[in-house]
Amino acid sequence: MPTQPPGPETSNGQASYLSPLMAVQPETTRPTCVCASCPAAIWYEDDALRCFCSIMKMMAYEPHREPIKNCDGRTSALAKLATAQATI
Repeated sequence: MPTQPPGPETSNGQASYLSPLMAVQPETTRPTCVCASCPAAIWYEDDALRCFCSIMKMMAYEPHREPIKNCDGRTSALAKLATAQATI
């Protein structure tokens, strides 16, 4: 059975990472996709809120698309973030 690597998680299993752009969005309007709590997500705003995935090299979130619900890239990015934070 696969296990998840340790990461910066809260006690309820949710990621504690939140991008600076997501942090300024009202909680009620934040996207519910997995990218919202992924350190590899590059969020930006033009006419709408969008996200480019630096791991998959693709647009990961746009208002007209179905949101990504799960992703191995997020697990990997959270593990890398935890490792980097542990060495500081």
